[in-house]
Amino acid sequence: MSLGSEEMWSAASARPDREPRIISSFERLPEFLFYTPVVIWCLMLSLKYRSASLPTLANTAFQDGGLLAQPKSEILRKLGTEGRNATAHFTTFYRDKSLDAATNAKNAAAAMAEADVEFPVVAKPDVGRNGVGIEKLDDFAGLEAYIANYPDDTRMMLQSFSPFVGEAGVFFVRYPEEEHGRITSLTLKFFPSVIGDGQSSLRELIQADPRAGRLTHFYFPRFEGRLDEVPAKGKEVSLVFTGNHRRGAIFRDGGIHVTAAMTEKFEEISKEIDGFWFGRFDVRYRDLDAFKRGEDFTIIELNGAGAEAIHIYDADMTLFGAYKALFKQYRTAFEIGAVIRNRGLKPVPFWRLARNYIAEVRMLHSHGK
Repeated sequence: MSLGSEEMWSAASARPDREPRIISSFERLPEFLFYTPVVIWCLMLSLKYRSASLPTLANTAFQDGGLLAQPKSEILRKLGTEGRNATAHFTTFYRDKSLDAATNAKNAAAAMAEADVEFPVVAKPDVGRNGVGIEKLDDFAGLEAYIANYPDDTRMMLQSFSPFVGEAGVFFVRYPEEEHGRITSLTLKFFPSVIGDGQSSLRELIQADPRAGRLTHFYFPRFEGRLDEVPAKGKEVSLVFTGNHRRGAIFRDGGIHVTAAMTEKFEEISKEIDGFWFGRFDVRYRDLDAFKRGEDFTIIELNGAGAEAIHIYDADMTLFGAYKALFKQYRTAFEIGAVIRNRGLKPVPFWRLARNYIAEVRMLHSHGK
């Protein structure tokens, strides 16, 4: 399997003395089963702090703390000067049901031009998760096709595609009473691909790969209609575009690469957002050395209280280690929320969280997921 940047993949290994594992011991657990202990832990925290919705105060800058159903565009617009300078240009667009796809695409292209967004672009639901509905569009024809199949009454986000080859998730935390924060999790993401031999079908190449062959439920649906295609010898076929483990991307714990310079840069960006204490920046970066210096990276998303410390999906992570990290993460969100509550603010009612959760589930279903 090719990973796009073998140098970055090698540098990402926290155990350079041996080959990283192919797949984690819990990666294929059903989502509901994996998160059951986390839900129980959150219920315990809710009893301790006398509020199930206290994490909505972990970021007073964002609607409901960015816990659920927070539009990506609204969060990015909270960034200050340094953050905006590092963010890929974007715009949002609603498909007009009364217009055909071509006219809608022309209107979307006009909105892109006004926001200085050029092809290729990344199109995605403005409210979404798990990489659902995200596509890279290379030209106007791709934009028209995407809009034609986009669900009604759902806002999309169109963002300039960053040419940087590396992608990472940077989880940053700063308690309200502290002057300085810290990067609590750094995850480097890789995008697997297969190389054609001129004889094997795409299906056979995926099945023969040591990792992809065990995760065909990620890749086969994406290549429906192309699985019998025989790639030319030497042709690389990318299996995934979205940096999400539930779409088949590979995550490596990059904690050993966190530096003072990187931390200082993300602290500078974070402090520009009044009321931001807890969340994950998703970025693309030119190369690891520059990124460690806090240079040459592009912010593509910022997630609030609903974000995860995604280094837990490193194949070398144990189930115990994953729960330890998640339990600490949610405890931190409740602790920050408690500090803000003591300043006189109230968390949102639980019913509003339930409403937002239903809205996210409907979004997933509208995209056929």
